[in-house]
Amino acid sequence: GTQREVRFFIYGSLAGGTGSGANLTVAYLCRQLAKNAGLPDIGVKVYGCFFLPSLFRPQVGQELVNSINANGYAALKEIEHLMELRYRNAPSTTDENVREEYVHDPRANPSRSLADVDYVDGAPFDWAYLVDQPQGMTVDPAEIYRAVGEVALLQMFSPILRKQDSANDNFEKLQMDARNGYFAVQYGSIGAAVVEF
Repeated sequence: GTQREVRFFIYGSLAGGTGSGANLTVAYLCRQLAKNAGLPDIGVKVYGCFFLPSLFRPQVGQELVNSINANGYAALKEIEHLMELRYRNAPSTTDENVREEYVHDPRANPSRSLADVDYVDGAPFDWAYLVDQPQGMTVDPAEIYRAVGEVALLQMFSPILRKQDSANDNFEKLQMDARNGYFAVQYGSIGAAVVEF
């Protein structure tokens, strides 16, 4: 028969609030929902698309800039730590049966002992897109939000997703090891991007 698939798309900000505080919980709850529905792990894809603090700097008072930057940094560190669970050579995955404690069920009684459901053994996202203000350019954040909305529409409701699946398949085969042994490589951007070292 045909393999059943489900895709979850999670959008949010990493500048503070629900997006930066709950993105991992929502990703793992999506995976748990799919598992409870009887879907095999291979048929479940979770994509994250996150707006970085740079997009919000013009909208907040100068006194909050350091706070939203710190929120973004903390959220990215948490995402990165758990994204490393997908790689063979990442610092957090020295053991083949590695599990990370991550209590993500909000209904869990805090006084109970940890159970199997309180551990994760895989990355929260199959792919995480990071959306930033272009360096050295002044772009109205509304234009960036509109572009992300258009990309979301194409990803969810057009044949582009199948083509992206093919490319992701190739990436996954080539990227079983973390970059330089430390960093996850399942990140993307929207549009043209340059990585500077």
